[in-house]
Amino acid sequence: MKKKISFKVFVCAFISLLLTGCISVSAATVYSQHGNDAYNTYTYVETKSGISAVYAKPMFNSAKVISALDIGVEKFSKLADISVSSDKIFLLDSEQSRVVILNNDYTLYADYKNVAGESFVGAKGIYATEDAFYVSDTENARVLVFSLSGTLVREILLPESTLIPDDFKFKPTKMVVDSDGYTYILSDGSYYGAILYSPDGEFLGFYGSNTVTATVSTMLLSIWENLTTTNEKRGKQKSKLPYQFTDLYLDTDNFVYTSTGKTKNHQTQTGVIRKLSPAGTNILPSSDVKFGEQNIPSSGNAYSLPTQSMDGLCVDKDGFIYIYDSAYGKVYVYDKECNMLNAFGGGLGYGKQDGLFVTSAAIDIIDDDLLLIDSTKNSITVFTMTEYGKLLKQAQNMTLKGDYSNSKELWNQIYAQDNNSQLALSGLAKAAYSEGDYHTAMEYAEEAYDRDTYSSAFQHVRTEFLHKYFGIIFGLAIVLIIVIWVLLRLKKKKNIHFIKKRETILLSRVVMHPSATFTELKQKGGWSVKWGIILLVLFYVTESLKSLLGSFVFVSSGTGSFNSILLLVKTFGFILLWTIANWGVCTLFGGLGKIKEIFCVVTYSLIPMIFGNILHTVLTNFFVPDEIAFLTVLMTALQLYTIFTVIVGSIIIHDFSFGKFVGTTVLTFFGMLVVIFVGVIMIILVQQLVAFFATVYQEYIYR
Repeated sequence: MKKKISFKVFVCAFISLLLTGCISVSAATVYSQHGNDAYNTYTYVETKSGISAVYAKPMFNSAKVISALDIGVEKFSKLADISVSSDKIFLLDSEQSRVVILNNDYTLYADYKNVAGESFVGAKGIYATEDAFYVSDTENARVLVFSLSGTLVREILLPESTLIPDDFKFKPTKMVVDSDGYTYILSDGSYYGAILYSPDGEFLGFYGSNTVTATVSTMLLSIWENLTTTNEKRGKQKSKLPYQFTDLYLDTDNFVYTSTGKTKNHQTQTGVIRKLSPAGTNILPSSDVKFGEQNIPSSGNAYSLPTQSMDGLCVDKDGFIYIYDSAYGKVYVYDKECNMLNAFGGGLGYGKQDGLFVTSAAIDIIDDDLLLIDSTKNSITVFTMTEYGKLLKQAQNMTLKGDYSNSKELWNQIYAQDNNSQLALSGLAKAAYSEGDYHTAMEYAEEAYDRDTYSSAFQHVRTEFLHKYFGIIFGLAIVLIIVIWVLLRLKKKKNIHFIKKRETILLSRVVMHPSATFTELKQKGGWSVKWGIILLVLFYVTESLKSLLGSFVFVSSGTGSFNSILLLVKTFGFILLWTIANWGVCTLFGGLGKIKEIFCVVTYSLIPMIFGNILHTVLTNFFVPDEIAFLTVLMTALQLYTIFTVIVGSIIIHDFSFGKFVGTTVLTFFGMLVVIFVGVIMIILVQQLVAFFATVYQEYIYR
C-alpha cells in the first residue's frame, strides 16, 4: 500500500511541476507593438522568461517638424535624402533636380533648382563635404559633384575595368567621401559592395561586400535543388547572392558603416549594420546582433506585418549608431558595442502626427539633433536629445573607456530615473567590480544579464570561498570516500544487499553492464514499466531544472521562455512515438521485441542523462565560461553512451544484426514522420469541422 501511495505522490508532484511550467509560459512573452504613439519609447531586456520589450525613458523628443513653408522656399516634391556637413544641412528633392541647403539653425542658406542646369530627376542620394556636395544621378548613371555655390565641378562615371563584370549596370544611390578624398559609391542592384575611387578618380575595386553564409540547411537545400531541377531550369536560376547595401555612412575617423536593409524574414535581422576596416571586413561586434525588433512573432498577426528594413543609418562623434526602419518608421539607438539604448517613432505608413512617419527616407545627425526626413510628408522631423539621453551617453562612454569609478554616480542617476535600464545595472556592476565589491557586482550583473562581469566577479568570490573553506571541504570529501569504501567492503565480505528486489537490481546494472543486463531481462523477464515511467519523468524534471536552475551565464534565454509543454512533447512524445513506430516496423521485419521491452530499453538508457542533467545544473553554478569545456565533453559523452545503450538493448530484444538494426531505425524515423503527418492532418480536419459546426450554429442563432 505504501508503494502505491508513494507512486501516486510522485505522479501528483510531476503534474504540479508541469502546471507550474505552463503558467510560466503564458506570462513570458512580450511583443512590442508598432502603434501610433509618438512617445512610445522602449528597449529590450533579457530575463529568464526571454527577451522582452520594456518602457525606456526617451533619449530623444520630437522637437519640431520642418516643411518648405517653415524654411520659406517653394514646396518640396519628393525629399529623397539628407546629408550633414559641419554646420550645414543638405536636402535632396529628387523630382525637381533640386538641392536645398540649410544652416545649423534650420534657416535657408541656398536653394538650387536644376543645379548648374543639370537635371537629375530620380536621384537617390546626396553627400556633402566642407566645400562640395555630391548628387547620385541614378537614372543617368553618374554622380555629379557641385561646389557650395552651385557650380558643376566634375562627373563620376563607371570606369572601364576588367574587374567590373560586363553586365554590371551603374545606378548610383548612396555615397561617402573620406577626408583623404577616397569615394565610396553604392550602385542599385549591385551585390559586389561599394565602388571605390581614389582621390584622382581612379577605380580601385569593389569594397566590403556582404557574404553568403553556407549552413547545413542551405547546403542540403542546394543539393536537393540540383537533384530535382532540370539542367535547363537550373541554368535559368539565379545563384545565391548576398544582400546588397542600402546605405553608407562615414564617421569622424573615416570608418565606413553600412546597412543591409531588408533580409529574408522577421527572424533574420542579424548583422545588418557593419563597420568596415580598410580591408573591407566588419570590425563592429554586430555579426550576432539582431537589430530592430527582437520578438516579432513568426505566426499569427506577423503575416500582416511587413518585414523590417534597416535602410539608413548615421553615426555621431562618439560612435553611437542611429538606424531607421523604413517599414515601420522606427528609429533605433545603439552604442558602439551594439547595445540597444532606445527605440521610438512608428506610424506603419499612417504617421500623421509629429514624431511619426509615413515614408521614412533618410537620417542624419547634427550636434545633438537627430534629423529624419519623410518623403511622403516632405518634411524633416527634428528629434532633440533629452537630458536623460545626454546622461546615458556620457555614462556609457565612460564605461566603454574603462572609467568605471567616475561613471558610478551617473549610472545611479540613470537607474533612479529608469529602473528598466539593464545598461545602468551593467554599468553599476562594472563599477562595483572595479572597486573590489564582487558580491555587489554579481548581484547587479545577474539582474542585468551581464554574463562577462558576473563571471569575472564570481571567480574572485569562488577563490575567496575556497581559501576560507578548503580544509572543511577536503575533510568532508575524505570522510565520504571512507564511508563509501566501508560500505563496499561490508557488501563484499558479509554479502549485504542494499537493493533486494530483482527488477531494481537489474535496473541498477544497466549503466555498467548494458549488454548482460538486457540479455538477462530478455531471457528471464523483470521489465518494469513503472520504473520506465519514473525514469522518463525524472528525465523530464532534470531537463526542466537544467533550464530553470542552471546559471544564467550558461542558460541562454533566447527569444522565448522555458516551455514545459514543448519539453513534454520532446521527451514523452518522442519516446512514446519511437516505441510505437519501432514496434510496428520491427514486427514486420521479424523483430522479437515487445512494446513493453522497447519502452523499457529506451527509458532505462536515460539513466546517464538524468545524472548528467543533475550534474550540469549543479556545476553551471560553480563554473565560469572558460571552464565549461569539461562539462561539454562530459555531457556529449553521456549522450553518446545513452545512444550506445539504446542500440545494444534494441539489438538484443529484437535479435537483430547491427545492419538490420540500422535499417529498421531509418524506417522507424520515417514511420514517426508519417504518424506526425497524419496527426497534423487529423487536427486540421477536426479544427475545420469544429469551425464548420460553429458557423452553422451562429447562422442558426442569427436567423
